[in-house]
Amino acid sequence: YQECVRAWSAAERVCRAESLFIWSRDFLARSIAESSPGLSDIDLRWEVMLRQFGSDPAFRALAHECRPRAST
Repeated sequence: YQECVRAWSAAERVCRAESLFIWSRDFLARSIAESSPGLSDIDLRWEVMLRQFGSDPAFRALAHECRPRAST
């Protein structure tokens, strides 16, 4: 596996990273939607975002500032 990854170009690595990010985001979204079926699309997106990046205090503060504007 490591040999294959080392042989990839930078563009191939970025493409792979993007596909893994999308996969993990979609997995989280399905999991959250299953446990909280009443969430609106925007609330589901926010929950996914907070689960992915919410451990960073600076991000959480910025998200808290932006949240009221996003839901209007």
